[in-house]
Amino acid sequence: MLVIFALLSAVCLAFGQKLWLLGDSTMSNHHVFGFGNHLVMLLDIPIINRAVPGTSYRTWTASGGFAKVAKDIQPGDYVLLEFGKNDPQSAKQSGDCNTEGKCGDILTYTQYARKAVQLFKSVEARVIISGPVPDDMYAFTPIFEWTPSRFTTFAQNVALHEGVMFINHEATTAAWQKDAGRHFVDSCYHDRVHTNAKGAPYLAGTFVRALICAHNPLALRIKIPHDRLPPYCSPDQIPLPDPREVD
Repeated sequence: MLVIFALLSAVCLAFGQKLWLLGDSTMSNHHVFGFGNHLVMLLDIPIINRAVPGTSYRTWTASGGFAKVAKDIQPGDYVLLEFGKNDPQSAKQSGDCNTEGKCGDILTYTQYARKAVQLFKSVEARVIISGPVPDDMYAFTPIFEWTPSRFTTFAQNVALHEGVMFINHEATTAAWQKDAGRHFVDSCYHDRVHTNAKGAPYLAGTFVRALICAHNPLALRIKIPHDRLPPYCSPDQIPLPDPREVD
């Protein structure tokens, strides 16, 4: 009887789970075309997109944004943390001040990330952390060139030290760009950084592919055939085109 009760409790918990999206403009759908809202077409789980354009771990921490979300988290909910686009900019400011005008010392990306992860672990959330997605890598060159972001490495190290899940959304997006080619990728971006309405669903697809590549439990909630997703985990799996064929 106890075993049956435990199984029923686990099933109820799983069906009650939500996925909270916390990030910047590449994820947000607030006056931009981020990938976040498109995940509802790919994952069989309620999704709450709280991503805010122009933000970073630091600004979310200073504004109390993480603390506000943590109050609404239920045990077993998933929380995706994907930052890095705005962290170099936020680090140029002189200090962190909250809404009451109290200021504190500036921390590193890793320190802010670990504090956020620890906060969500304290409310029994299942934390997933990723580095930022890459820009349009064909914006300034006709040839695919990718150098992994240091923020992805930082995110991976945070996940390792905090014992939470890491996915490499950067690598799967870079792989999609390499596979799709310059002209198609350029048509998917509003500017160098932000996808347009055409491109955002592809970055949702590369996010879901990253779940598969990482053997993440959320991959069990994918509701479309896997062969409809971008197929590669890393650009290294795709051969470069013959330079003579690049126009």
